[in-house]
Amino acid sequence: MSATLALGLRLVRAGGPLRAWSIAAGNAVGVALLMIALALPVAVYPDPTERELARVQLLGIDLFLLLPAVVLLVTVGRLSSGVRDRRLGALRMIGVTPGRVRAVAGVENGVLALAGATAGAVVTLLAAPAASRVVVENPAWLARPLQIGTAPAVATVVAVSLLSVLAGTGATWNRELPGRVRSEAVARVPRLWRLVVLAAGLGMLGLLAAAEPGSLTGIDTGLLLAGAGVTAVGIVLVTPLVTSWVAHLLVRSRGVVAVLAGRSVQVDAAGASRVVAGLGAATFLAIGALAVIGAFENTPQYRYTLQSVEGGPQKIWLRAAEPGSDSEETLDAGRLGELAGIPGVLGVVPGRGASLPCDPETDWEACGGVFVGTCTELSLVTEQTGCSDEHAAWLVPDRTDLEDVGGLRYASGREAGAPIVMTTNEGDPAAPRATVEPDGPPVVVDVAAQSARWVYGSGDVAFVPLGLVPEAFRSFSSADVVAQGGVEVQDAVVAWARSNGYVAWPYPLDDVQYVDNVRNAVLALTGLAVGVGLLVLALTATDRAVERRRAVARQVMVGVPGRVLRSGQLVQVLVPVAVSAALGASCGLVLARAYARMGALDDLLGPGRWGIAVALVLAGGVLVAVATVPLIRTRITPELLRRE
Repeated sequence: MSATLALGLRLVRAGGPLRAWSIAAGNAVGVALLMIALALPVAVYPDPTERELARVQLLGIDLFLLLPAVVLLVTVGRLSSGVRDRRLGALRMIGVTPGRVRAVAGVENGVLALAGATAGAVVTLLAAPAASRVVVENPAWLARPLQIGTAPAVATVVAVSLLSVLAGTGATWNRELPGRVRSEAVARVPRLWRLVVLAAGLGMLGLLAAAEPGSLTGIDTGLLLAGAGVTAVGIVLVTPLVTSWVAHLLVRSRGVVAVLAGRSVQVDAAGASRVVAGLGAATFLAIGALAVIGAFENTPQYRYTLQSVEGGPQKIWLRAAEPGSDSEETLDAGRLGELAGIPGVLGVVPGRGASLPCDPETDWEACGGVFVGTCTELSLVTEQTGCSDEHAAWLVPDRTDLEDVGGLRYASGREAGAPIVMTTNEGDPAAPRATVEPDGPPVVVDVAAQSARWVYGSGDVAFVPLGLVPEAFRSFSSADVVAQGGVEVQDAVVAWARSNGYVAWPYPLDDVQYVDNVRNAVLALTGLAVGVGLLVLALTATDRAVERRRAVARQVMVGVPGRVLRSGQLVQVLVPVAVSAALGASCGLVLARAYARMGALDDLLGPGRWGIAVALVLAGGVLVAVATVPLIRTRITPELLRRE
């Protein structure tokens, strides 16, 4: 055994079992998160085509596993950094070369990281398929169990171990002795280079947020993933820098508590901020989680399905026979009047099936439906003004700058006086046709109101009163029953249709169930991220308690009251908590904007979601503050007296 390896192993033992188990456990959890993140996309979407279409959502979900893993691995790699740096500095003082000291530090961290990473990989390889199979068997969002190969597992273990080695040797690259850099007599101000990391991450996210949707296709996924990862690391790095600036203001105040807290932060801004390193990342991820959920809830099919079962309105499709059947039976308009007696039914819109003659494959922009009926029927499904039962008219939007808004299609490009040519089958040249002159002003559609009420447009581009069309356009075999929201009214309409020999189909609820499953999965992943943050908090709070024990004892010996010490401790923890939370929240907004822009989505964060994020930050801050109170112990032990 070489001297370097032997010395590194001795330092492992000197660090104590708490540090050893903490590093091993942290690397085990980190490896598990990374391996699950690698296998998750294929488990959710086994089909490569579907996986590519859902890459934005999958990327957002993967971030909840990747970012906490990175923060956890970097944090555990720097546990007991003050004690370790002083030991490494002592090696330099007795003549050990910088390269040899670096090797010793790498062995010390690498052995523990390799052991923990290997254990985590083995457990994940064995447990992940069986555990995920339960999720697949119960209706959820995984299509098949997680499948993790041996080669990716080995690569993950090696990468995690190298990351831990790099984190453990960080102080050895400083030109000064590690022990001198960590001396309590030296006030350390974090370097401004930390801002470069955060600026780089925000720059990538900002580029996505400012770009037009689709303009960065091919590199947008990489930008989002890299930008989110670098930003999360940047939050952790910049928190000590901003905290030191705030500490500089505290020491200028006249309050004893503020001065003591400020001086303590100035001596070790990085150490004071390390306790809350996970809080900023957790806040960042929490806002990202809300954006991911918002992306799924922003889909038109989900919005329409949700309003169908909640506030409404909704359309229930009614047919005289099963779709695809050869039956030419039509609906009886007189019997449809009975539907008005069902609570919640607002009216019935016959589907007379008129449309403009066109070829959808070559000239789909020329296509569109022709609404044949009454203005009362038109008003049930279209937010419009200017309709008259005496005049045919084109439907035009109230906004001339947009021809297609949220799937709404209107004949804004057609001349108001052009004749309305319609057919009963747009794809059949032999189908009956009719030409109607639009002898009235255009019917104006309120685009915003239509989208807000119905999500989808009606697809109609012209209105023709029933009295102006031939008999071939008056009969109908289907209709839309317009009703208030709720499953009860759906069941009542279905029952009425069955009793009359008709068939009724409410809008399927699959989209709501799917989004509910995704929401539960994302919230579970967010809870996992917060749990990892709490693990980081527990490890760093315990580590800082050991490192600050001597400094607190000296203050007690010179007569500083315990009340002042506890108050100062709360202040010096709440400052980095506030800084970390502010950085996490502000950067989370940029992430949410970039994510929304990448998917060409609207704003994904509403006031209610902000309330959840703020509650999470406040809960995390209180937890951190309470966890640090036991660090202040006013009892002096003989061992502390001997050392001081």
